[in-house]
Amino acid sequence: MLVGPILVVLAIAFGIHTYISLRRSLSTSGVIVGETRVHDPDNDSSSFAPVFSFTAANGQTYTITSTVSSNPPEFSVGQHVKVLYKEGDPRVARLESFRQLWTMGIVLSSLGLIGSTTGLVLLKMERRRTLQLA
Repeated sequence: MLVGPILVVLAIAFGIHTYISLRRSLSTSGVIVGETRVHDPDNDSSSFAPVFSFTAANGQTYTITSTVSSNPPEFSVGQHVKVLYKEGDPRVARLESFRQLWTMGIVLSSLGLIGSTTGLVLLKMERRRTLQLA
């Protein structure tokens, strides 16, 4: 019963954090230079995290592996992309795509809403059963 609302709160917090990060980020162009296979031992599957390179305002080039993976891969090697990075620390960078920025929030909110709805339905059923026994 508590897990659903907790996940909804986490999703809201994640969304706010992502929004603030986007507002504070610098934008530049980059290129996909590779992909890293991410293995999930729980269901014995693999997904692919894009590896991208960009040059920050300080003139240094950075190569970053995204924390978001997918199967099939979202990007192809050589593809030009928009990169958002933290001004004071370009190593904190993300690709500007809906999936890369919002997947975690969508997953958390979906699980939270399902959990909350299930909890409310079960609570309502229990109350009805208790009233019928009384």
